[in-house]
Amino acid sequence: MVIKAEPISAAAFRPFGALASHVAGEPLHVVGAAFAHLPDATIPALEWVRPPAMVTLPIVVDRLERHPFSAQTFLPQGNSPFLVVVCGSAADGGPDAASARAFLVPDTVGATFAAGVWHRSLAPLVPDTAFIMAMMRTGRDDDTEFRDLPAPLHIG
Repeated sequence: MVIKAEPISAAAFRPFGALASHVAGEPLHVVGAAFAHLPDATIPALEWVRPPAMVTLPIVVDRLERHPFSAQTFLPQGNSPFLVVVCGSAADGGPDAASARAFLVPDTVGATFAAGVWHRSLAPLVPDTAFIMAMMRTGRDDDTEFRDLPAPLHIG
């Protein structure tokens, strides 16, 4: 399946989560969905992430992840635009590749994946990037589920 990456918008991303934009001159922006969670997740996690490599389009995505008990938020730090690949769940609970979307996220926008949303791991579009990641954890080693896709997604 071939998917064209598109500029992200709140309306297009709404089925998968929420966006946060820190407008220049705005002293504070509350990211209300950052720690949304189900009752099993009670341990807050706040991490500063420096991905080891950037991605270059086109890319092939053959594995997705989800966090069944918590939302997961990524807030870019500095010049850190990134790619988001998301999809809903199929009847068997796995990724529904037919619903997959790819979004280009500027460095002024953060993204919160809702609990249970399938997504590709963090994919910065420039080298030497950093992100703040927030989520809730259960403390049981069941916070992240990975699934291989039956057929890869080609993102361009």
